[in-house]
Order: sequence, then structure tokens, then C-alpha cells
Amino acid sequence: MKILLYIFAFLIACSSSWAQNLCIKYGAERILNNSNQAFTVFVKGNKDKIKAYCDTHSIPVKQVNAGYFKLTIRPQQLIELNNIEGVNYIDYSFTKGRLLNDSSRVINNVEPIHQGHSDLISSFTGKDVLIGVIDGGLDCYHPDFLDSDGKTRVLKYWKQAQSYSATLTPAKFGYGREYDSTYINNNTLNNGGNQAVDHGTTVTGTAAGNANANGDHKGMAPDANLVIVSSNFNNPNWKASVADAVEYIIDVADSVNMPVIINASIGDYYGSHDGQDAAALYIDSLLNAKTGRLMVCAGGNSGELGKYHLHTPVSMDTSFTWFNYNPSTALGYGGAYMELWGDTLDMQQLSLSIALDTVDTSNHIYERRGTMPHYTIAQLLASTVNDSVMNDQGDVMAYVELSAFLRGGQYNVQIAIPDPDSIDYKIALLSEGSGSFDLWSADWLGLNTMETYVPDSADFPRIVNYVLPDSMSTIVDSWACSPSVITTANFFSRLSYTSYAGNPITINGTPGAKAPSSSLGPSRTALMKPDIGATGDLQMSAGSLATLTWHQTNDPDKLDNGGMHIRNGGTSMASPVVCGIGALLLEKCPQITTSDFVQAIHDGAKSDGFTGTLPNFAFGYGKVDGLATLVSTNPSIQITGDPVFCEGDSTELSSTFFDTLQWHNAYTGTSQYFDSTQLAYVNVTDNRGCKAVSDTINVYESPFPPTPTATQVANGLTSSPGFTYQWYQNGLPMTGENGQQLIISSAGYYQVEVSNQYGCTSISDWIWYSPTGISENKPDIQIQPNPFSDELFIQLEAGMTYDLVDLSGRHLLSGNHYNTTLETSQLARGSYYLIVKKDGNMWTYPLIKH
Repeated sequence: MKILLYIFAFLIACSSSWAQNLCIKYGAERILNNSNQAFTVFVKGNKDKIKAYCDTHSIPVKQVNAGYFKLTIRPQQLIELNNIEGVNYIDYSFTKGRLLNDSSRVINNVEPIHQGHSDLISSFTGKDVLIGVIDGGLDCYHPDFLDSDGKTRVLKYWKQAQSYSATLTPAKFGYGREYDSTYINNNTLNNGGNQAVDHGTTVTGTAAGNANANGDHKGMAPDANLVIVSSNFNNPNWKASVADAVEYIIDVADSVNMPVIINASIGDYYGSHDGQDAAALYIDSLLNAKTGRLMVCAGGNSGELGKYHLHTPVSMDTSFTWFNYNPSTALGYGGAYMELWGDTLDMQQLSLSIALDTVDTSNHIYERRGTMPHYTIAQLLASTVNDSVMNDQGDVMAYVELSAFLRGGQYNVQIAIPDPDSIDYKIALLSEGSGSFDLWSADWLGLNTMETYVPDSADFPRIVNYVLPDSMSTIVDSWACSPSVITTANFFSRLSYTSYAGNPITINGTPGAKAPSSSLGPSRTALMKPDIGATGDLQMSAGSLATLTWHQTNDPDKLDNGGMHIRNGGTSMASPVVCGIGALLLEKCPQITTSDFVQAIHDGAKSDGFTGTLPNFAFGYGKVDGLATLVSTNPSIQITGDPVFCEGDSTELSSTFFDTLQWHNAYTGTSQYFDSTQLAYVNVTDNRGCKAVSDTINVYESPFPPTPTATQVANGLTSSPGFTYQWYQNGLPMTGENGQQLIISSAGYYQVEVSNQYGCTSISDWIWYSPTGISENKPDIQIQPNPFSDELFIQLEAGMTYDLVDLSGRHLLSGNHYNTTLETSQLARGSYYLIVKKDGNMWTYPLIKH
């Protein structure tokens, strides 16, 4: 169910003249006076004067980022504060929040994460991670939100709309009521059944339902813990209340020492769309103050609501756009209201005006009936301008009020045209000079539709300078335009299901295609938004028990065949898919930053025939891929060293350094020696807390190859087969002689060394080769043991001498003892030979040391 509560929002930036005119004239005091409930507001100005007022009235105040003070204040106090000299800007919004609405686990590639895919160190299900949901509420008693013992998975639940309670209202915020798990488990929390609660329940089920109800429609992170904030969409300053909700959820996460990801499938389509409003900046500061804090939001469902965005590039020719008269604007009058946004460099060289035009398309009559002077931004910053549109006879056709405000690096221009003398005019916004600006306007926002049908230039020459509205930059405002928050688009997952009544149900659409309702980016500042697409239409998830019971009797086709899950859709349902994937990532990498998360989502994105060339303003960086997202954060583990060693030897393997590291055998050093065949791998954790396991290395002890033999052939010697060969003459290696055959031109003692594919070697006995043949007769002497280790015993005949040499021919030990034991502990492991001489003859005996 897609719920669009068409409401209006605008910012009041206060100078005293603005407060005395616009706030009263256009309904601010009337709206504020309807409630005495405390709410949050962001204020800029003289620190001492703001603090003095707050101290006098016991108003909680906190200095936050970008020069703002965060106050918890009551309506009458805000009106008083508004008129204090030194208060420069109040970021106050009349916006009313709106709700933005299992094959999903398969299509978004989450199932392999639950199953512990081989590219991951283990399975991940959201255990020991907190998911915070800011929405319309939650039916905590749906079985999908209970653990195996029937206890709630909800740690805290803040209902922002409930009245103040001395015992239940969170002291830090001063409004609403907070309930803990004990209260919920006592079955005393009244959830009720309504659209807002159903929306929040379905969103939460998509992110974290555990399928306890009937085994169906498990969410992305079924073992995550939950914190719920039921948003008060009628809060006097709704966007600030969402910032409060983010702060509340993060406070709970800190108190239980868990990483947290927040889902906001809510938003408003009106505002600056640049992530530079006070609520967005404050949310950014909270998310980036510590690792392990992430946020995901819905991109919005205004893709089919017409062209309500206007980007005007301003030139010396007078550009204009027509706005249609609205008999009932959100400000309480008939006429028009416009709010323009732009960076200071883009707006300081332009000027603005209002004209009234008559447009009779049937008779091709187009006439400019009245105009007013142009005003620069500098003029509008100085004070509120009250002027009028007049015709050629000097008659007032409409009064116009213009104001401009500096908000950080942006200008905000507000133009009100209440009650013109005719409802038939096209109200033209004129601009000239240089630069550009953006605005968003539609009757469903409580403002004015912009004219998309324009006449031919032959009928109305001015039309060549007409700027048409478009459907770009239609994602929701504020945090959805922040680089720290993942903003989600919606594409069709499946189109059919079997209902509770047993009927086959099918909806229109194409599986894999972007839902037409999914809003388009970019942000006003050209930031790539949305970030990612996920399945939203259609989604089956938990609903409130009261609503499920009603539908089982009255509208069973809205439920799946188990009767415990209800159909929903929109970006509201795509967002918790990505939120749940984020929770799985937090279980794997509990200290990741917002930028780590954004990068992982972007890196893991996939493309197909529906996404087109990526990135783009429909799908962002593509479609979310849960497994690829988690795998993209795997630390790069490199194990160096030769995994194969020769019999009786050992080898050293080394891993790259990590914050924590443990080999398969529980050894925690970076390097270690292996002297037996085994499967080796390393478990690591990097500085983001990301857990990963290396590839498995087969450490292998290779036997020596069989001792080779050298036999005479024509003109030389040939070796028995080996992997590689090296020939020696008189104890020295022969350069370049590494073939199986050796051609010999001179007499001498020869031997051949062969290796196997792992580099382990064996060497033949020496043989004498001369033109007259080969002498292979050797004296029968004793050498033991062979292979040897720390000692070697030799027994020679009388008159014999010996030399112990290595394979390079280097002499190590020598003597002429008949019987002797040689100390060999100082020798390295490897191959050697003993050269024995007597009466001009020489014989060789190969040796091996373990």
C-alpha cells in the first residue's frame, strides 16, 4: 500500500520584520497556537542572547554543528524567541512527514549470506546488531518480532506523538513516551491497527522479520535487535523530530554497545533537496561521530506525480515559468507561494520579479497584463520587500511579498502572492542576470502546479524564454540528499502470489524494471541519488495483528496464503531491504563508517538490462547485491612463502598484518614454520572490525625423488628421469648443463642431481668417465646413519682420506682417520657428499641431513 499524505512544508528564516508579517499573515502563529507540545528546533544567532532566554525559561539547549543551537521548546516560546534581537535564523519546517512505501532475499542476493557463502567467514543474520526504524509504529506482538522464547526483540519503543508523562517521556527530548522491553513483554503496549502502524510493521518485517509466524517471508536480518520510533507526522517541526529519533536510536545503541543501522521510509518532497538543512546536517554529525552508525532511507514515490521540479538557468534575457492559481494553498489563502533555493555563487548575480499573464489557448490569446520591478538577492536580504503587480493603468492586480535568507552557503528566497484580483491569471516567475536556482512546486504539495503546455512563439514571442519544469530531482528532501545516507530506489521483484483466499493475484509491472512511482535524482547539488535500487513492489511482510484479522475476513486477497503477511510496495519497502543488508554488514564489520558503507553498497551493485548505463538518476549505482556488498569489504589477505617443503625440512608462511590474526592452528603470529602436511588458513579482523578468512593453503611435505643413476651413452652420460637436472664435474656444478644427457669431452668424476616439481633434490653417486670407459668400483666403507642429523660415523680403509662437501663443492670437514664420528649439528638441512681418496683414486658417496 503506497500512502501519500499530500502536505506542505516551508522554512521560516527569521528577521523581526519577517516574524511580524509572514509568520502571522501566513498562519505560523495559528498553527503553533494549536498545540502546547514541546518540540525540537534549530536556531542560529547570538549565543549569549539565545542562552539567556533559554536559561530564563528552562529550555534545554545544545550547541551542535554548523553554528546551530538545538532547542526543545514550546510554541509560544518559539514565537517569543523569534522576536528577540540577535536571532538570525530558525530552521523551522511546517512539513508533515509522509510514509514512503520472499523472493526479495533471493533477488537481492541475501540468501547466500544467511547460508554462509564460501566467500564469507561465516553466515550472518544480524546477530548483536541494532536496527532502528523511524516510521509509523510497530505491532510488537506479531510473532515475527518475538524470539524463540516468545519475548520481544524490541529493546526500546518511543512514541513521539503521545502526551508528556513524568515517568515515560524521555528526559533528553521532553516529548512523547518511551517503553522498554519489560513493558512490551508485559503485554501492556497498546499498538492498535492503523495505516501508519501497518506501514511501520511491514517495513520492519522486511528489514528484520524472523518468520516465527509461519516460516514465510523472513526479513534480511532476522536476528537483529530492534528500536522503534513512532514518528509524530503532525509534530510542529517534523524534520527536527526525525533528527531527534536518529539521536534517540543512537543513544540506545551506545547504551547496549551495539552497532546500529537506521531505516527511515518516510520523508517530504518539499525543501532544498541538498542535505544542507539543519536536520540533515545534524543527522550527518551523529552518524559520523562514531563508527558503526549507518542510515538508509526511501527515495520517494513521486515518479508519477508530474513535473514539479524547476531548474532555471538565468541569463540576461528574462526567463520565466508560469504557476497556476491555487484556490487553497497550504498557507491558507488562494494564490501562489514559491520557495527558491540555490548556492550563493549561483544566485547573487540574478534578480527576480512576478508578472501576471492572461492565457486563452482556445483563442490563441496570450498577454502580459501586469508586472512589478525586479529585485536582487542583496535587496531581498536587507529586509522583507512588499510590492505589487500593476497593470498599465496603475491598478494593483496582486500584492507580492519577497524575502531572502542566507543559510550557510545557500540562499533561500520566499515569494508569496496572496489573493490576486483574478483566479484566471498565469502567475509568472521572472528572472534575469546570471546564475541559476531550483524550486519544487505542485498543488499536491499545497502549492501551485507549473504549466507544462506552452504556446507557439508566433502567438507569444516571449515564450522562447520559457523554462519548463521537469521530473528530475524528485527524491525526498533533507537526509535523502546526504552523502552519508543510502537513498533507495524501487524495482519490481515479483508480480503474483496466492492469497489467503486461495486466489492467484497478479499486479501490473515487469519483474526487474524500475517501478514508475520510484522518484528520480539527483540532489540539487548534483549528488548521485538515489544510491541503489532494491525490490519494493511487491513485498510481503508482517502487518499489525488487528489489520491481519480484519483482512482475513473482509479482504483476504491482500494477504498471502498464510494469512500473517500483507502486501505492500514502494521505495518504503525497498529501503528496509538495504537496511537489513546493512545490518548483516555491521555484524561482519561492526566498526565501519558511513563512507565505508556507501562504498560497499556502490561497489557491490549489479547491473542488468533494466538498469541501463550506470550510475544514473533512476538506479544510482545499480541494483543492490547483498553478498557482493559484504564480500567487497573482505580484507585482502596475502599469504606468502612456499607451501611445499622437502622431506625432513620445514617452510615458513607469512600473512599480511591485521588488527587480529589467528591461523587455523590457533597460532596468532604473523609468520610461522610448518614441518608437516596440513591445510593452512588465517582468520583476520581489520581496523573496521571486518572479519574474513584467507584462501586455504595446502602445506605439503614432498619426498625426495629417487636417487638418480648416470649411465654411459655415446660421447657422454644420461640420467634416469627427473623434473630438472644439474650435472657436476669433480664436485663443481657445470654451467648450462641441465639436460638429461651430458656430452663429455674430458675425463673426470661426474654426478647428476635431479629435482621433482617441488624443488626437492637427490644426487647420484660419482662415476669416473674417460675415453676408455667408466669405473664404478667403490671401496666398501661404512657411513652411518644416512640420512644423518647431528652426528655422522665413517669407517675407512688404511691410507684413505675424506672430504665432506656441499653441492657447490665447498669443503666443510676433512680428515684421514680410519674410524671417526663427525659433529654435524652446525650443518644446514640438505644434500651433501663425502669424497674419499686413495692412491690417486676418488670415490663419492651422497649424503642427506635431516
